[in-house]
Amino acid sequence: MSKALREADLKQDSSDILSMLEGNAYETLEEIKKYFAKGGEEGLTIEQFVYIMMCNLQHNTKEEEHRLVLSLIDLFEQIDVNGDQHLEWKEFTNHIIELGMVRKDNTYVDAIKNYKMSSMEDKDKHETEVKKLYYFNEIKQLISLERDSRKFKYFEVTKQKSKWKPKESQLHTGTVIAAEYIDEYGLLATTSNDNSINFWSVEEDYAFKNRISTPEIQLCIKWCPAPTRLLYTGGCDSVIHAYDPNPESCKEVMRTEPYNVLLGDDKRSGHTGQVMDLLIIPNQSNASDCENADGR
Repeated sequence: MSKALREADLKQDSSDILSMLEGNAYETLEEIKKYFAKGGEEGLTIEQFVYIMMCNLQHNTKEEEHRLVLSLIDLFEQIDVNGDQHLEWKEFTNHIIELGMVRKDNTYVDAIKNYKMSSMEDKDKHETEVKKLYYFNEIKQLISLERDSRKFKYFEVTKQKSKWKPKESQLHTGTVIAAEYIDEYGLLATTSNDNSINFWSVEEDYAFKNRISTPEIQLCIKWCPAPTRLLYTGGCDSVIHAYDPNPESCKEVMRTEPYNVLLGDDKRSGHTGQVMDLLIIPNQSNASDCENADGR
């Protein structure tokens, strides 16, 4: 057998290891997790990993045992992305979840995830239903946007503080639609159907800092950090806008061209419908992408 065929065969076997967990995935993974815990923060060496997996995966013949060992070695090398010759529980479970998702099988995701009920409770009375909820890890806060509300609420996610605090967005005369945290400047940016973007200082209890008028309602907003350092928005005008949120300048610096039916097919670009969402792509000079109501 050629080297290429053998490697392809082993990779298929490493995926098939998931099949060996079926039926008792939860119990098997719980047992494996105990061994990982004994390995400490560094995780398991390749010898420890193979031994533990062999103890928990069924094999009936010497040929199956040999093949399984080779597959586990290959699996270890695939998962050890940081190349430290140790496998951590997080690396292992992330790989299993990815394989499970490829197979469209949630069995392994359900077996691995370990969510517990939080002691925090939302006892605040909301005027209308919550339409959007954002979590910004940098400031450990949730931002809540309610239907037809001109204000946003923030929730400090700590053990000491667990209470919603409404922030009256007095300078928004319309419904707050979207929010984004700009860590470089410590600002929260909010868009509204009053055709504006407002900037609030998180450190100063969301004190108002700046306002930019927009030509149309902006439905989505995303911050792209260094080296771009631009705030992107998209909305009803089918255009993607880019803003410099620096408090000393705070202005629009770029916008894409709208779709023009008068141009030839080879020169047409842009969206014909509303820009519904934006995605920042790391390590790309053109840092934004979008999905649109026109299917593009």
